[in-house]
Amino acid sequence: AILTDDFSNGLLRHYIVGGYKRFSIICAKFIHYLLGSVILLFVYPLICVLLTAVIYGVEQSFLEIVQTMLLFFIKSLTLYLGILGLFFFISISTKKGVAAMGASIAISVIITVFTNAFYEKIPEILKYSPIISLNELTSNNDKEYLISSIISILIMLICFWGSFIKFKEDDAL
Repeated sequence: AILTDDFSNGLLRHYIVGGYKRFSIICAKFIHYLLGSVILLFVYPLICVLLTAVIYGVEQSFLEIVQTMLLFFIKSLTLYLGILGLFFFISISTKKGVAAMGASIAISVIITVFTNAFYEKIPEILKYSPIISLNELTSNNDKEYLISSIISILIMLICFWGSFIKFKEDDAL
């Protein structure tokens, strides 16, 4: 009786009729795109490790490989923030899951290949690239790691800012 009375006269009826507020829907979409980008961020190093294991073989157990990968991922998290920002911008721009995943992986591979190819020609500039710093993570060069981390965070902030502007234009906040 309490539930039916509340449904016909009270809060539940008002909530069902009123639906969700536009701001709640937009925030949910924004978080959805961000979580998708985070998932893509974890997929990228996982694919790299698996390809390396297949190509070169491994002498460690799978658990040791996963543990080592997680430790390096945590250490390299600031370097991955720029990639996260890029994935997020692509997700906001395409608004299609499969297209965002394909474009994100393709662009990250292209960036990695070109950065590594040009590193031999202009190492004094590209040594601060987050992609190069990921490759050099075990060298313990704190200055280059710090500068690369700052660059990566700036890339993330620029991509998030661009994503927010694109999102705002598309969904008319």
